[in-house]
Amino acid sequence: MPIGVRALFEDSEHRIWMGKRDGEIEIYTHNMDYLGYLNENGTIARTGTPFVGVAYHIMQDSHGNIWIATKGEGVALLEKSGERFKITRFKYDEDDIYSLSHNSVYGLHEDAYGRIWVATFGGGLNYIRKTPEGKYTFDSRLKGMELGADDYIIKPFSATYLKARVENLLAQRVKLQQLYCANLMKSADKVRGEEEQPPQSTLSAYDRKFMEKLTELMEKNMDNGDLIVDDLVKELAVSRSVFFKKLKMLTGLAPIEFIKEMRVKRAAQLIENGDYTMTQIAYMVGINDPRYFSKYFKSYFGMAPTDYKEKMKAERQNQ
Repeated sequence: MPIGVRALFEDSEHRIWMGKRDGEIEIYTHNMDYLGYLNENGTIARTGTPFVGVAYHIMQDSHGNIWIATKGEGVALLEKSGERFKITRFKYDEDDIYSLSHNSVYGLHEDAYGRIWVATFGGGLNYIRKTPEGKYTFDSRLKGMELGADDYIIKPFSATYLKARVENLLAQRVKLQQLYCANLMKSADKVRGEEEQPPQSTLSAYDRKFMEKLTELMEKNMDNGDLIVDDLVKELAVSRSVFFKKLKMLTGLAPIEFIKEMRVKRAAQLIENGDYTMTQIAYMVGINDPRYFSKYFKSYFGMAPTDYKEKMKAERQNQ
């Protein structure tokens, strides 16, 4: 009989899984006949490289998948594939806001809604989501804040307190929208020779990364007149609804408006630079009809591109 058992579990085939202190996960029949141990390649055998990680909890979800919580090695998902299991590991990644919050996991539980909850040693409680694309993500209260949740209010709370918090959050959102509407183009300093950067202290880590990535995508596709919103959604790896809501919240602009504003502001920068014709600038910002470019530019700045050029020239001469 094994000693130092850390996890004990019976699967749907009535096999007994024992996670031992030395790291091996031994599997027995319901009569306690030894079958072997779990290997890194997903087989149950008496030889081979053992599964890596000391199991602290093992469970089977409503889809028949087996989940293993380990100390220091994160969470492992075992999906049946013929005579073996396909093993997928989930670990903490500081560059991935959707990763497991800590690699030491002591408990797993599936609730009535099919959500799997993950109790970590140093990263709080996570629950696992499966995206429509089949990717698993880990959400926690801390990550909720990082993902853009403005705050959490713990019950009980008064209506006065709730109203004050909401008013404060709305005021902060207005400031963020003003900030990004004024600083849509991070590359402005390259064109104008300025070093000023927008303040970042009021943004969550996720909001900052979201806008940086979006601006980078627009920079790469500035001359692409065929760019559509779905292209940005795909590159950002978010749902269309999340993209629309997040962008509107941060900039006050709908996606189409955002794309147009990025283009027209870049056009203004290129005009100020003075190295290109208006036709060249129109194509450089992805507007393939020079007449439409002139019309749209005027609707935004209140003057035609040529008038804007003369205005900027006069301002420089007066400095």
